[in-house]
Amino acid sequence: MNKTGRKQLGFTLVELLITIAIVAILVAAATPSIQTMVEKNSVTASLSEFSTSLRLARAEAIKRGRAMVVCPSSDQNTCTGTWADGWLVFEDTNGNGVFNAGTDQLVRVHTALASGNTLLWSPKSTNVWTSGVASSIQYNSRGLITTAEGTFKMCSRSGEAKYARSLVVALTGGIRSGIDGDSNNIYEDESGVDLSCP
Repeated sequence: MNKTGRKQLGFTLVELLITIAIVAILVAAATPSIQTMVEKNSVTASLSEFSTSLRLARAEAIKRGRAMVVCPSSDQNTCTGTWADGWLVFEDTNGNGVFNAGTDQLVRVHTALASGNTLLWSPKSTNVWTSGVASSIQYNSRGLITTAEGTFKMCSRSGEAKYARSLVVALTGGIRSGIDGDSNNIYEDESGVDLSCP
C-alpha cells in the first residue's frame, strides 16, 4: 500500500528491470533448443512428404498395372532440376522414364522443399550422391524398382550431419527410414555409413 492507503498496482522500475533480465536469460537459454527442434522437424516433415510420394507411386503401379515414375522437377511440368526443386509422380505410358504431357498421366506434383533442405540420392552400387533426373525412381507394374536400390538423404539448410535423415529404397519397392545404428546421433545410409551433408 502507498501513503494514501490504496493498493499499488503494477511494478516498480527495479521489479520491472529484474523481470526483463530474467526473461532475457530464459529466452537466451531456450533459443538453441528451439532452433534444433525446428531444424529436425523440418527435415523429418520434408522426408515424410517424399516417402509418401514414393509409396503412392508404388501403390499406383500395382493398382494400374503400369509403370510409375517419381522424378525431380524444377518447373512441376517436366523431369528437370533437383529433388530440392520439387518432384512429379506420373504413370509412364511408354516406359521411357520421362514425363510426356500428351500421353503420361500426372498423379502428384510437389513443389520445392521448405527451409532450404536438400534431398540427394545414392545408388547402392556407386555410393555417389546425386540430385538430378538420373536419380529418378521407376516402378514396374508389380511395384518393383527397375532403376536401382539405394538411399535418399535429406539435409537441413545448416548442413549439419546431426540433422540429416535417410530413406532406404529396396529393389522390391519397399522403403524404410534410416537408423542411427551406433547411437552416435548421426543417422546412416543403407551400408551403415554415417550421413554427411555438404
